[in-house]
Amino acid sequence: NSIYAKLKNIEQFLTYLDNKSIIEIKREDVVRFIEHLNKRILKNETFNYYILHNSAFMEYLIVTEEIKTNTSTG
Repeated sequence: NSIYAKLKNIEQFLTYLDNKSIIEIKREDVVRFIEHLNKRILKNETFNYYILHNSAFMEYLIVTEEIKTNTSTG
């Protein structure tokens, strides 16, 4: 159940990005997703799960060198 919840949160992030290739994800994409979450009516716990699961996903991609860190917003 926990793995399924994580997968669904990550899937929603990728769907929000219109299934953009992982190597194309930029910091501004993540910022826009967070802004999108802020506009939705979510419980704090749900919002935090989205952030936690997607943060862990992005960290995994960086550690495995699938993507490079991107600290610029423009």
